[in-house]
Amino acid sequence: MQASKKQVHFSISRQIRRQTPDILQETGWDCHGNHLPFLAQRNNLNKSVLHAVTCHEKVVIVQKDNAESLGMTVAGGPSSHREWDLPIYVLSVELGGVINRDGRIKTGDILISVNGIDLTGVSREEAVAHLKNVCSSVVFKALELKACETMEGENGDLLRDANLNPSSQSEWSPSWVMWLELPRSLYSCKEIVLRRNTAGSLGFSIVGGYEENSGNKPFFIKSIVEGTPAYNDGRMRCGDILLAVNGRNISGMVHACLARMLKELKGKLTLTIVSWPGTFL
Repeated sequence: MQASKKQVHFSISRQIRRQTPDILQETGWDCHGNHLPFLAQRNNLNKSVLHAVTCHEKVVIVQKDNAESLGMTVAGGPSSHREWDLPIYVLSVELGGVINRDGRIKTGDILISVNGIDLTGVSREEAVAHLKNVCSSVVFKALELKACETMEGENGDLLRDANLNPSSQSEWSPSWVMWLELPRSLYSCKEIVLRRNTAGSLGFSIVGGYEENSGNKPFFIKSIVEGTPAYNDGRMRCGDILLAVNGRNISGMVHACLARMLKELKGKLTLTIVSWPGTFL
């Protein structure tokens, strides 16, 4: 675009769903920088549908026979074959099994520990081994992510409240917005080292940061330009959260200051980011 002389011809397409500029609206951060339950509102005949995601910690003690299996499958864990590392979470619960009969551990729950053994950062295979090794009494420490749908009338009356979580025997498909509700201690960060190209560009743009009118928000990667260092590296995705630059925590920084810093820093830049599956592409 910069190399074009007098005229630039654009070919564009417009999709029905909202695109990257709505990231901040869809993540539920308030003007003081506090992470609130996710709220995405869409209007329909003077009514709106509010999707809320909440996250709370629970301790569950389950009793079983030594010969019984727990009756659930788990997923997640770090992997060299993915662009992201996930916490261990419950993928599905077997109908009539130990976990299903107890009813307190559900699909989508994040497993933090089992019988005091920390499951954060372990591989799926390690987590399965620990879960198979339990005896008659099993103590789970877990995080429950819960989504609810509420219809709001024109005058603000709540019309209905429906649980959006899947049934216990179905496989759970995690969403990007739900991962954002996890506490920072469960974020699996990665460092990306970029070096400027001859044009001086890193190849990505950001949204978020502190603004006088909207307060403090996290920094998200808004766009990535083809053929640039960020694009060629291949690990950065639109919707990723940018946490630090060259080891410096950027939380609360003014948007313009970070944009200027990214333009002025020379040589190699180390970016600390977190990616969840389902971020905007």
